[in-house]
Amino acid sequence: MNVAADNRWPSSHIALHARYQNPQDAPSNREFRELTANQEVWRFARAYTDACGIISLEKFVELYNSCAPEPVSIFEVNETIWKIKEESGRIDNPCILSKDGELYLIAPELDDTVENNPYYYDDYGYSYRRYERHSEYTQEMRSLRERRVQSRRAAIFTGHKQHPIEKLDYEDIVCGYASYTQSVNNLKLYILNDSKLGAASLHAREDEFDFIMAKLLRSIGLNGMPTAQQTTEDAEFLLIVVRPDFYKQAEINKVSKLLAIVYENTPLWEFNGRSYTELKSEKTLEPPVPTLQRTVQPKQAA
Repeated sequence: MNVAADNRWPSSHIALHARYQNPQDAPSNREFRELTANQEVWRFARAYTDACGIISLEKFVELYNSCAPEPVSIFEVNETIWKIKEESGRIDNPCILSKDGELYLIAPELDDTVENNPYYYDDYGYSYRRYERHSEYTQEMRSLRERRVQSRRAAIFTGHKQHPIEKLDYEDIVCGYASYTQSVNNLKLYILNDSKLGAASLHAREDEFDFIMAKLLRSIGLNGMPTAQQTTEDAEFLLIVVRPDFYKQAEINKVSKLLAIVYENTPLWEFNGRSYTELKSEKTLEPPVPTLQRTVQPKQAA
């Protein structure tokens, strides 16, 4: 593939790739104006880090080119990664990790570069705070977070050696569909299907529901299947924030059951994109239950 000709790149653009041949390199702000992110590659990068937590860059390009109508070169992938690194504040933007001479795309929760991380970690619960509260314990808390992240990252690398990657469907990625999408929609419909809710109120509650579910799903991927008690606590929290008028024992029980179905269909990073349901069907050993207590805050508390 003649990348420069196919993309009609000017000579300055070609020279930029000659200077920066590694996705970890950082072109200057002026040079960034010449870059173009491939939105479909970006979408695939998010989908695979959402499902697997970690994927080697080489394997990612191979999987993308095996199903995409138009294969991409490593140059286009590098451009997309540079643009991803430039944009912060997204809950699902992949990061780059170099390990044993190989580059990996990783979920932001697995990035221990605390200074540049857009999330404030607390037992893997995180909010949109772009700062840390500095105190005499700041360095100690940073070290604790780094150790926890490194521990989970090591466990995921070990798990990936035992389980081949779960290849994602091209059309599902393009359409934004995941293994848990239908069960999440069923849960949302149950909680928010009320004709008494006004349009503005419904929109606000939908936003809050989506925000909380995104964080819960990523926590499941990172930490594994929760206990029944943790699922109930998540259901209670979801109702308190989204539908406090629904906060009754009967509703908590129903939402807990629906939430458990969501969790059972959520890809687990340690098992390279397989869900608990898939692992059971493959007669794989039951995924370990997390020992960490997860905390998730609503946007208002961030």
